[in-house]
Amino acid sequence: MTDIEALMWRLDRFDARFRSVITVVVVLDRSPGLAALRRRVDVLTRALPRFRERVVPPVTGWATPSWQPDADFDLAWHVRQVVAGGEGTVDDVLEMAAPMASTGLDPSRPLWHMELVEGMAGGRAAVIVRLHHTFTDGLGAMKLAMVLFDLEAGATVPDLPPLEEVRTPSVAERLAGDVAHETGRVLGALRWAVPTLTGVARDTVADPEQRLAATVGLVRSVARVLTPSDRPASPVMTGRSTGAAFGALSADLEEVRAVAAAAGATVNDMFISAVIDGLRRYHARHASAPEHLRLGMPVNLRDAGDDSLRNQFFPARMMVPLQIQDPMDRLRAVHDLVLDQRRQPALRAYQPLAAAATRIEGSEALIGKVLTSVDVMASNVVGSADPLYLAGARVLRLIPFGPRGGSGLNLTTVSYDGSLHVGVNMDPAATPDTSTLMECLAEAFSESVIYA
Repeated sequence: MTDIEALMWRLDRFDARFRSVITVVVVLDRSPGLAALRRRVDVLTRALPRFRERVVPPVTGWATPSWQPDADFDLAWHVRQVVAGGEGTVDDVLEMAAPMASTGLDPSRPLWHMELVEGMAGGRAAVIVRLHHTFTDGLGAMKLAMVLFDLEAGATVPDLPPLEEVRTPSVAERLAGDVAHETGRVLGALRWAVPTLTGVARDTVADPEQRLAATVGLVRSVARVLTPSDRPASPVMTGRSTGAAFGALSADLEEVRAVAAAAGATVNDMFISAVIDGLRRYHARHASAPEHLRLGMPVNLRDAGDDSLRNQFFPARMMVPLQIQDPMDRLRAVHDLVLDQRRQPALRAYQPLAAAATRIEGSEALIGKVLTSVDVMASNVVGSADPLYLAGARVLRLIPFGPRGGSGLNLTTVSYDGSLHVGVNMDPAATPDTSTLMECLAEAFSESVIYA
């Protein structure tokens, strides 16, 4: 595992409120059938061996956990079939998915699971996908999706490539692997540090004042990132638990793009602006008007063309204004805040920061206090512009639910086939009146597009 993945894994083991499970509800126009789905997923597990690997702790305490083949891998255990409850609506499926997401995943097996939900209204079906965040980040998940899904309804299922013999490594081999991984990590840090320090020395000689200013800026940025906060900024959304309730929203992608462009902003800015407005309305329902809330947002650190599965993001935190009434003023303010986060010098130091956190005994408690002080997490993932198919069935909606990570709620959106699909992962202890919250968010998303 990378250091940030190891940190997520440690927090997951430390406190169930910090479970890092990504859940996606895939709504289909019909059921592909369990056998066809399993065969399509089998192709995925052979193309991406991580799906047949489980997490193994390091032999020594100084290394990170590793991924090793599961000798007892059972596809039938990972891909199951259930019947929709209630009237078979999408909301009924979300009600089924929420407790699955909060239950976590079996650490003795590969960290993913799928449930084919049949018996939905109108002959539709759904697949509830759960995947641990240590697998990949949001952009990596879309790479997984493009291996699992097809671009045509009648696409031929690829032949199953042969499986290599699974052999459990000995303790000595695991130790050698730990040493090799740590050696590679140290060498990688040196490859970054040597030219960086050389450049610092050269710049210091050439322009000492500018180098001093840059160094001070980096120190301040790191301090800003690491400054602990011991309580949520919201006076309303203060509770934290392991429970979960799911809700879903959608918006027309072209309308959102048009409004964002008019303000010189992005779709992500528009999304966060609507989230903020929804929470302003929710607090007003509770006779509360805080000036700011603390929002967490993953900042993508991938290089152009990098389509690996490694988690490569920085978990940024920022105080966002809650009481800006004018939609365009709010959108511009969000744009400036997000741009400032993406320019933070501390982003360059995320790997050593994560490495230090994973190796400091007792760091989970301090990090946990920081995580539970975040009021809302917001994440935007670019999906497919074209229709997708799963084992012949057309994908109607992709509804993503990111892990709350100790926050009061998480809103994650993915663009798909002309729409933005938003999944809302709510902590019932923070927002017990979940229907009220969803009403406020729906109003905000609708009016942000209409009146901006």
